[in-house]
Amino acid sequence: MTNPVQQAIESRVSVHRYVDGPPLGEARIQALIAQATRAPSPYNMQNWRFIAVRSDRLLNRREQPR
Repeated sequence: MTNPVQQAIESRVSVHRYVDGPPLGEARIQALIAQATRAPSPYNMQNWRFIAVRSDRLLNRREQPR
């Protein structure tokens, strides 16, 4: 039997494609950022940077290979 922490670590995935849907509201974005900042960082440096891309033009640019 695995504990919840081990299960979370083992089930982590990287997402490279996103499904179109309604945009997230400001409150939801802020809540997600608040949760993300609780993640550990090396030496507890907490040097996070978050970017919320809301422009379709920028989202499409991100998906094109360089």
